[in-house]
Amino acid sequence: DDLVEQYSIVLEESRCKRVQAVQERDQLKIEVMELQDKLILSTQSDASKSAEVEHLKAEMQTVGAQLAAMRSEGLRVQSGLQELNASLERAEGEAREAQSE
Repeated sequence: DDLVEQYSIVLEESRCKRVQAVQERDQLKIEVMELQDKLILSTQSDASKSAEVEHLKAEMQTVGAQLAAMRSEGLRVQSGLQELNASLERAEGEAREAQSE
């Protein structure tokens, strides 16, 4: 009778430990899934940020190209103005010579 009671107690303790182990396993599974979700979100966020950085780099290159074109146009206009100024000076010089004659 005493042996049956001890066996019953050991059996109940064993059952309780199994239930606790299953609960701990389930809790760990939940934690793993939560971590996987966080990792996925983080990866998506990183990919989104990376895409945004690439987009910004492309925009910067476009702006850089536009600035280079504007600089080139500015130099062309400046050269044209210098030629125009030289022509004006020549015309003024010729006009003075014609007046003095």
